[in-house]
Amino acid sequence: MSKSAPYFPFYADDWLDNENIFDMGLECEGAYIRLLAAMWKRDGYITDSERMCCNILRCKPAKWRKIKETLIGFGVIQLKDGRIFNERLTKELNFFKEKSEKNSENANKRWNKFVETEGEKPNEINESDNTNASQPQCHTDTDTDTDTYKPIDTNVSIVGKAKAIADCPHQEIIKLYSEKLPTGIVPQSWGSARASALKARWREKDQRQDIEWWRLFFEYISKSDFLTGKVETPGRKPFEINLPWILKKQNFDKIIDGIYH
Repeated sequence: MSKSAPYFPFYADDWLDNENIFDMGLECEGAYIRLLAAMWKRDGYITDSERMCCNILRCKPAKWRKIKETLIGFGVIQLKDGRIFNERLTKELNFFKEKSEKNSENANKRWNKFVETEGEKPNEINESDNTNASQPQCHTDTDTDTDTYKPIDTNVSIVGKAKAIADCPHQEIIKLYSEKLPTGIVPQSWGSARASALKARWREKDQRQDIEWWRLFFEYISKSDFLTGKVETPGRKPFEINLPWILKKQNFDKIIDGIYH
């Protein structure tokens, strides 16, 4: 469940005001939290195995038997068919699954629409192309740190004429990027090189000359764990996306082909 359910609900008010939990003692409280996390990752339950539970709690069997007896006595965990579970957590997880499935279905519909408007559907990825899929090779355009969108002067000149790129709605696309990819780096400048890249991607296909296409495009990017910085690689910082990187031809085409999904 780690990908589809990265967190589990924790109700602070219920916890602090629950006399049963308060009376369990800090040791059992800590054990209870670890068990909840383990249940959430394992589809809502853990096997009633002394060895597994001792590994989860990092404790010895005698200690686990005492904790188990206490937690069952206070009614915070239940046993059935060789499984340990928590009724409330199970209900929350089922709700989360239903919501995720619905979101996934909607995302697939949006992607199919996106593919139709793009006019091309990704075929099987060539293994040689997928080798470096987890590590974008170009990440040189890193802007100043900020997490809010600020208007940028896009009336720049590419060939010495004012408003030479008025046919491409730079400001609207930048704003869409900020809204749909809030974890990405927000560009604080929009010089001729960046403006040229966006204009080139805009003009490559007629379908892209529509702001709705870009909305679907950024929504599609937001579904990639790697591109949104959710993938951790030992010795490396999570990838932090930025709009200039997206607009580079090589990166743009890889995203369209689904390499990063």
